[in-house]
Amino acid sequence: MYLKYKLHMTEKGMRCPPWIEDGGYFVNGDELIGWTPDEANREYYVPDTVTEYTQSELVAYVQGLSILDEDGNEMSDADVETMVNDWCSTRTG
Repeated sequence: MYLKYKLHMTEKGMRCPPWIEDGGYFVNGDELIGWTPDEANREYYVPDTVTEYTQSELVAYVQGLSILDEDGNEMSDADVETMVNDWCSTRTG
């Protein structure tokens, strides 16, 4: 599942929540996108207050951000869609 989350303050400083297995992507201010397995494939709790996205919802969300390519140019919606879909294809479960 794809999640929008914020970092948590810990005794060691700001950290990714422990229920995010792979995070820190598509940053929008203090909000980040991460991945964790679907509920059927994990044994831990993810707070209900976290925003969940389907793959198509995540594409639409990221298209609304100003994503820059390696040359500093804003990416087209088609390029963002390809990038997000590629990112999602490597995270399943």
